Amino acid sequence: CDGERASGVLLSRIYQLHSVSATVFVSEPWYFLVFSGLLLSIMADYFEPCETQSSYNSKRVIKLECKFCENYICYRGMKAILLADTSVELFSTDMPPFGAVELVGMDYSTSNCECRIRDVACSRCGNVVGYHVTVPCQSCLSSCNNGHFWMFHSDSAVPVDRTVTSSKGITVHTWATLPPCSSDPLVNPSAPQPKVECFR
Repeated sequence: CDGERASGVLLSRIYQLHSVSATVFVSEPWYFLVFSGLLLSIMADYFEPCETQSSYNSKRVIKLECKFCENYICYRGMKAILLADTSVELFSTDMPPFGAVELVGMDYSTSNCECRIRDVACSRCGNVVGYHVTVPCQSCLSSCNNGHFWMFHSDSAVPVDRTVTSSKGITVHTWATLPPCSSDPLVNPSAPQPKVECFR
């Protein structure tokens, strides 16, 4: 069917991207922005979330603290479940903060599916707090998912609502109000800083 053909083309492009990225020292902080940005752009070409846009946009955005040292390891988090085992709850993000986490070890696969993943460790304390899907498998790409490739274990991260202050007071960010990765100053240090409103 068209969905299977599209996911096959998508998987091929991701493998090409991953083979190129293998020549990069993945410990470099900018790797997160470059690789994830390219991966998200490829996903946008071939993948349409099974969730309705309104359902996705209405979800709350959470920040994640490392359970071991209280370092912020995510500013664009979402509660999620493991596609290969829906009994497993975790957190996901489309982009980790610049320099907050590091990829460690080598790619590996689990018994749940054929995705290739690599562990992610807190850059401050060094504890493993999640993993990054370096190459998603066709089964997971064909399943209902939110397009996020960075996962954090629920027992290694502490969730906190990400709020925004405006003339209306303090409100919790949703994915509808969240700026894209490229212009989010909490993720991309080169993004424009938000203007501070003064209240009298």
